[in-house]
Amino acid sequence: MLQEAELQRREQAAKSKQFSLGKLAYGKGLYPESARLFELALDKEGPFSKLGGEIQLWQALAYQVKVYNTAANQALNRAILAVHA
Repeated sequence: MLQEAELQRREQAAKSKQFSLGKLAYGKGLYPESARLFELALDKEGPFSKLGGEIQLWQALAYQVKVYNTAANQALNRAILAVHA
């Protein structure tokens, strides 16, 4: 029984580690990397727990910023091309 509890504790720590690394990457502006870490954490945790729900919220934020940055870069590239045309 103690071995089972230790195994569950280690599994929970691994899930939390991926999530913590994802939040750290997000805080440093590494949005694609954070989205990937959140995806890994969610694969381990599953979407239907409290932690899974929190992971999904952070993952949505990372995707939103990633999409926004992509759109902003595309608009900037079009503006640069228009100036040089």
